[in-house]
Amino acid sequence: MTFEPGARVLAKVQRSSPAAVNYVAVDIASYETADEIREFLAGNGASSLAFASDTDTRLITAYRINQVSTAVILDAAGTEVFRAVEPGAA
Repeated sequence: MTFEPGARVLAKVQRSSPAAVNYVAVDIASYETADEIREFLAGNGASSLAFASDTDTRLITAYRINQVSTAVILDAAGTEVFRAVEPGAA
């Protein structure tokens, strides 16, 4: 299995999924600017992704994220239905 950056995998899944799904990349490096995040996403073929910057660690605390490239999938009610570190598109 070859490693693909999380942003690239997320963008790949977004392109192959129903439009009713929302995808958001969350940047946890508080020092990175919005332009730097956009550049990173573009470099990984993921410029269509929405993004948020977790500057106060609220999201990583709420979702108990302790590793970079963790994917968390929530259903419409906000219940976690999937979690993995560096998941593949499948």
